[in-house]
This record gives sequence, C-alpha cells and structure tokens, in this order.
Amino acid sequence: MHQSSDQPNIKISVKKIKYALNSYADLMFLIPPGFKVNDPSPPKFLIFFNNISDLISAACILWHQFPSYKEEELGKLIKW
Repeated sequence: MHQSSDQPNIKISVKKIKYALNSYADLMFLIPPGFKVNDPSPPKFLIFFNNISDLISAACILWHQFPSYKEEELGKLIKW
C-alpha cells in the first residue's frame, strides 16, 4: 500500500524568532487576541518541540489565551 504525502489541507509555516525562546511569545499569532467562548475555533495547528517540558510550558502559555474557558475545556482545545 502506498499513500501520497501530498496533503492539500496541510500547510507548513516557518517564522523567524523575534522573542526569547522561553517566552513562547512567537506562538501568540496562533490564537486571536480577545478570543471568546462563542467565537469560531481558530485553525488547527501542530507545533513540534525538542522535549516534553518545553511542550508543556508552551501549552500552558497558550491556555492563558483562553481566560473564559474552564480547565477541562482547555484540554480539548490545546493538547500535548
């Protein structure tokens, strides 16, 4: 069985880092500012990290972009 890796619904994006790596500020473009519970969901995204501790830190920072969500809802939005 052979499957093509050509996936038209997946886009690869690379951005130059502007801020300190441990601030994760360069990821803020993924979540619209002022995002509310009833707003349409932002586009799905996938971020690769070199280690689990960085991944958890980034997820926690991104979760703070959703202040009106309950903690159990956040786990459905941003997973690790």
